[in-house]
Amino acid sequence: IEASIMGLTFCAAGISLPACMCSVIVAKQGRGKMAISKVFGSNVFDVLIAMAIPWALQYGVMGTQQLIKLEAHGYATATAILALVLIFYVACVAIGNFRLPREVGYIFVGLYGAFIFCVFLSHFAVFRAIL
Repeated sequence: IEASIMGLTFCAAGISLPACMCSVIVAKQGRGKMAISKVFGSNVFDVLIAMAIPWALQYGVMGTQQLIKLEAHGYATATAILALVLIFYVACVAIGNFRLPREVGYIFVGLYGAFIFCVFLSHFAVFRAIL
């Protein structure tokens, strides 16, 4: 397994598991809106702060002569999948009158598993010609 996959896996687990546990605790206390806000808020914070600060520090120290280059294979596919999942989520919330049954949670866990499976397969060049 390549270092990039291991690093991203451990980084995602280290960031997401505490947020997940906080959301579960808050949801069990009957504060569903706070749990959903925590899910979206933590991800937005991670993208805007956890990615922006290191880039800003590098530009501040090294200058703009050495730009940070992002090389992401399958970025368009991952973005499309993310957009479809978001549309599905909004549709579930709208159809369910802002209540999500347990089955929807199982569907999302399954979708996440399928996404991870596709990412690993595409990374190991199984579907590279298709994706």
